[in-house]
Amino acid sequence: MLYIVVGNVLNYKTWAIYHNKITVSRNVEGIMLAANRCSWAFFGTVVHSASRDEPLVILSNTLCLVKDGRISQLKSGITESEARQQASASGDNTEILVLRRRQFLMPGFIDTHIHAAQYENVGLGYHLQLLDWLKQYTYPAEKKFADVGYAAKVYDKVVRKTLRNGTTTACYFATIHTDSTLVLAEKMDQYGQRGYIGKVNMDDPDYCFDDYCEDTQTSLSETRRFVTEMIKRYGDQGLLTPCITPRFALSCTPEAMSGLADIAKKFGNLPIQTHMSENKNEIKTVLEKFEDEAVTEYIQVYENAGLLTEKTILAHCVHSNDVELGIINKHRCGISHCPNSNTSLSSGDMNVKHALDLKVKIGLGELTFIRTILRSLLKQ
Repeated sequence: MLYIVVGNVLNYKTWAIYHNKITVSRNVEGIMLAANRCSWAFFGTVVHSASRDEPLVILSNTLCLVKDGRISQLKSGITESEARQQASASGDNTEILVLRRRQFLMPGFIDTHIHAAQYENVGLGYHLQLLDWLKQYTYPAEKKFADVGYAAKVYDKVVRKTLRNGTTTACYFATIHTDSTLVLAEKMDQYGQRGYIGKVNMDDPDYCFDDYCEDTQTSLSETRRFVTEMIKRYGDQGLLTPCITPRFALSCTPEAMSGLADIAKKFGNLPIQTHMSENKNEIKTVLEKFEDEAVTEYIQVYENAGLLTEKTILAHCVHSNDVELGIINKHRCGISHCPNSNTSLSSGDMNVKHALDLKVKIGLGELTFIRTILRSLLKQ
């Protein structure tokens, strides 16, 4: 996906291009601005980076041609007149958008960890640490998503907000409610956002909240229903991908986690997402829960269940030691680093550089942090 960012810190716009849709995400009523147009051309400054080991690339006076949702041509060092001629010559009634002085074109952000259902709770309970925060704020908030109508209102806000902040691809945790999770997918499809979507699994009553819990068989059968419906609606190679989502080791039984791993395999190696080693008290409690299985490291719970694959995203990993990082590398999993959450809930500071030095795959999570990056860019 592509984004144009207008360089006014307090009043910027973004355009996302994907599958013949142009999204003006500041004015979501215009979200389908050009759904009937297959080709677009942009002329101005393009900013991108090929990898973390390479410097930021800034291309001035650049023509970017987009055809059927893909970049078909990128040519720098030409005049506006030349760009218009080339855009016209490309055919397909191509319209050219000339960027203003403080605008630039850039790849959309990829947010590797978002709890869509926690949107209404942003900023609440940060005087607590993780486990108490979940029980007092998060689980009660997520119970409301049993109401599909309520889910539709919140998820509409979530998708619009993340697009407005430049996130064109997102990896979402929803809730345990299958139908409401499908509503999140509908909103992403409506506004053209790409992503992974997870129906959350929680079947261990000892570590859940009141009746915000499933029995094991319901958790697995509803996950199969969710995955089947997602593939039916959106295909298995489209914008939207179902993601197997055991919340974390405390909220799931070994039977549920093993069953979820089987579902991921059955449907063609689906992506998997969960949490790990976010908080010291969480780690202690996990090791106590699984002490009969001779578990000495948090990650072994997931390894024993078969949940670690090259498509597994482990959120936080603030306190992961070299043993855990080695197992992550062995299975080619990735880590979603969430600095804003880690700070807000006093979870700690992950040694990101050390993990990168060990060649661990790391992405960024959290809407708020992405917005901070945007504001920093626009101030320069």
